[in-house]
Amino acid sequence: MNKRLSPWNLGATLYMPATRDDIADAVMLGKIPGLRSLVICLEDAVSEADIPVALANLGRLLQELNECRCAQGNQDWPLVFIRPRNTEMGKWLTEQYDLSAIDGFVLPKFTLNSLPIWWCFMGGTHLCMMPTLETEDVFDVVQMRELATTLINHPCHERIIALRIGGNDLMNVVSLRRPRDLTLYDSPMGYVIKMLVSVF
Repeated sequence: MNKRLSPWNLGATLYMPATRDDIADAVMLGKIPGLRSLVICLEDAVSEADIPVALANLGRLLQELNECRCAQGNQDWPLVFIRPRNTEMGKWLTEQYDLSAIDGFVLPKFTLNSLPIWWCFMGGTHLCMMPTLETEDVFDVVQMRELATTLINHPCHERIIALRIGGNDLMNVVSLRRPRDLTLYDSPMGYVIKMLVSVF
């Protein structure tokens, strides 16, 4: 992993729906001062009905980014990730698009069972991985230990730039909402976050 692809370079990651038409400006022109990483989201931020529009918009964006990267390089860009909707979409993206200008994928609802599926089509690419822990098994410390042990010994280990915690999804699993006056750390998720930090 090169120096650009360091977890310390992520900063506060901004999620942008793939339907937006100003993503290129945010990446290439520094439209958002101080932005260090962004995720082009095809999952929660995009409705099922808007997926064709989002994919077409992403195709145009990738063409712009690839042309600019070839001409000027991307050292001054924020880190750029794509969040596919699922493994099927992730595979399709790697087959249909030139992802040279993309640094990696955010992997939604990542589990031990989905790891071999993601790795099957990402293993032969340059893409880094940011798995998101946001499913019911996250509450099971035994399953999380098994996942942590597997990741440490898996070839993907060097490609994981960070693990993300899907706080809202995890709250939904236990049918809770975060009160407006509390941070996620002050909610029941506080324990879960501490457990995950300890395990991983």
